[in-house]
Amino acid sequence: IAKQAGLPVPAGFIVFASTREQRIRSTYEELKIREKTHFVALRGLSHAVLNVLGPDQVMHTLRRLWMEAPESPVLIQRMVHAIWCGKAHWHRRNLRIKANEGMMLLD
Repeated sequence: IAKQAGLPVPAGFIVFASTREQRIRSTYEELKIREKTHFVALRGLSHAVLNVLGPDQVMHTLRRLWMEAPESPVLIQRMVHAIWCGKAHWHRRNLRIKANEGMMLLD
């Protein structure tokens, strides 16, 4: 939805527990080449895992996330090393932004 709205969303893909391992590995390799990075972030149902490096570590992280929620999809995206990280929400008529330096505010 965010990408369709024209917002700058990191490139990535969604995988399911039923997705074949070779397909996940090859799609990671394509993302790595296209985005010129080896690092990715994986977002499961309950939390994100940052700075995942390499296809073996991607598969290990996916297995860990699927142990917690076997049927949930996982988003794999190019890792963005942020200087500032935060959340914005509306409170009545005011937009409130809560931000920290670095990657301290993920969920």
